Amino acid sequence: MKKPRKKFRFTIIHVLVILFLVLVAGYSYMISSTYKFNHTTHVLDFSDANKSKKGVIEFDDVKITIGLRRGNNVSWENAEDFDDDWKIVPGSSVGAIFEAKITNLTEHDIENWKLTLEIPEKMAINDGWNGEIEIHQNVETADEVVEKVLFKDKNDATLKLKHVSATGGTVIPLEPGDFFVYYPSEEAKETVIPKTNLKKDKSSSQVIGFIMYFPHTKNKHHEPAFTVGTLEYEMTISIADSKLFVWLLIGTVIWFSMIGSLIVSHFRLKTLVSRQKRDELIIDQSMQTFINFIDSKDPNTRGHSLRVAKFSELLVEKMGYNVIDCKKTYYIALMHDCGKMNIPDEVLLKPGKLTPEEFQIIKDHTKYGSQMLKDFNSIEDIDVGARYHHEKYDGTGYPEGLKGEEIPLIARIICIADSFDAMNSKRCYRDRLPKDYILKELKDNAGKQFDPELVEVFLELIEEGKIQIGEVREDTK
Repeated sequence: MKKPRKKFRFTIIHVLVILFLVLVAGYSYMISSTYKFNHTTHVLDFSDANKSKKGVIEFDDVKITIGLRRGNNVSWENAEDFDDDWKIVPGSSVGAIFEAKITNLTEHDIENWKLTLEIPEKMAINDGWNGEIEIHQNVETADEVVEKVLFKDKNDATLKLKHVSATGGTVIPLEPGDFFVYYPSEEAKETVIPKTNLKKDKSSSQVIGFIMYFPHTKNKHHEPAFTVGTLEYEMTISIADSKLFVWLLIGTVIWFSMIGSLIVSHFRLKTLVSRQKRDELIIDQSMQTFINFIDSKDPNTRGHSLRVAKFSELLVEKMGYNVIDCKKTYYIALMHDCGKMNIPDEVLLKPGKLTPEEFQIIKDHTKYGSQMLKDFNSIEDIDVGARYHHEKYDGTGYPEGLKGEEIPLIARIICIADSFDAMNSKRCYRDRLPKDYILKELKDNAGKQFDPELVEVFLELIEEGKIQIGEVREDTK
């Protein structure tokens, strides 16, 4: 019998509670992060792109390609030219069609998007389709002008932006640092860029176009690089799209499996406990019957074994042992004097002082008890209590003269309980001993007859009133 270690033990209940809290935290985080994602306008800045080269800006979710439209009628020369103040003069300026292609690389629709492009060099915008274009003119000055223009419905008379009317239509001059924002057309069904079809490895795109003019330029293939801008968009994902979802699903399955196992185990345990109680009842009744035999053999010590068993049980309970160890201690202590069954009545019941030979016969009850219980395997160490409960801490006891912790703990426990009950009981040759005497004997013999640590615990039980001096009952269980 080992001393209990006072440490926290994880049980399946602790694991279930911790796993439950982790799952709750995980689901809460997943739901809140999904909600936040779905109600956030996402902004991709060209400067944060994974890959960026002339005409191509690529992110994890989106790829944006900006450049001249490929094919015929992409650029042309105009009979009119513009000077640095965007006044029309004879000459030949160049107009060109640019395209911005926005490719969705995700499994979710891109919604309510808008594209912002900063003007890299001096140029003018002549047209844009199909959506509405918000132009920011004179950004670098204090006279910034902002206006949304739907080119197909444009009215030059009401246009607030600086503009020039030419043969090719209205031209709105822009300087480096100015920018425009393209809002997709609902009518043209541009507001949604459908999700990528992973099965067919096919992505979806939206293409927008705008016509730009370059003053004093003879190069029909002049292509400025739009390297500064942003794409803003919204996206709706489901909880199942979260990276945590699979792990939380696995955790949930594990949790419910553990709950199911716990419920099954509970009912099995309930059955086992019922059987255990029945077995304990059989053991209790069997031992009680045997103790009755001992009491009938020596009426002077009637109830002694029961009291010693109860005192021993209280002692180990106070020391922090579990219920099973406490019950085991009770049974071992209950049988500590069973060897007296082999002691002749004329010696066991002799009212006067024993001779040395007779005392040796009495001492042999420890060996007889150990021999009687050696095959009682259902209760571990039950023979140990019977054999060594008369050993003394200083090594002067019997049958083997063991010393200190050489004496099994269960035997040291029974030794105190046995001696206390002997002093606290009336015998044929003397009355019950006084309380002060009993307490003094316990304290004085700490480290001699008794384990000093156990004496301290036993005295605490007396102080707490759990063990009372002067009260002797035949059945204290």
